[in-house]
Amino acid sequence: MICLKCGYEAPEEAYFCKRCGAKLRDKHSDTVHHFTPHGGVKTEVCYFDINHEPCVKEKACFMEFREYDSDGNEIYKFTAHKKIKEATEPQE
Repeated sequence: MICLKCGYEAPEEAYFCKRCGAKLRDKHSDTVHHFTPHGGVKTEVCYFDINHEPCVKEKACFMEFREYDSDGNEIYKFTAHKKIKEATEPQE
């Protein structure tokens, strides 16, 4: 994962940049580096529970997808939902 603030190449699982301390991601989101349908270079997926509060992926009912260009500017955003039964079933 590349830090957009300083350019440091951090491990994919890192939450903060070791060089400058910038937030790279949080426990309530995932980042995928790829070319997006709207011309971006990465997608961030944020997870929300039934009350639209941030949560871990396994308990999510809603997901917000954000596409970013190579300068880190948000260029597209949309929300999707999971089937409520799947999202609220107890996790083993």
